[in-house]
Amino acid sequence: MQRETTDGRVLLRITGRFDPASALLLERELVKEDVTEEVVLDFASVDELGDASVAVLSHVLRSAHSRSLRVRGLRRHHERLLRYFGIELDEHGGVRDEPEPRH
Repeated sequence: MQRETTDGRVLLRITGRFDPASALLLERELVKEDVTEEVVLDFASVDELGDASVAVLSHVLRSAHSRSLRVRGLRRHHERLLRYFGIELDEHGGVRDEPEPRH
């Protein structure tokens, strides 16, 4: 995981294989970040992301809800899985605090 900081924005670039253990490392990294900073999680360079890892990722995203958090680089399948686990992303990849009601 590579970390870049610019003007109150933290970019965490995840690379290689993202497994449940990686998700827990990501959670530890997010705890270190200042709540006022925007955090962007970039999954574009991830080679392998299994469904079980997405389940753990949903827990990590839920626990980091008090900050400005964006996710980018996920495939549609993974975004859909996040919705199944109760995590909604807006059109810019922002994690919504409350899921939109389905009609």
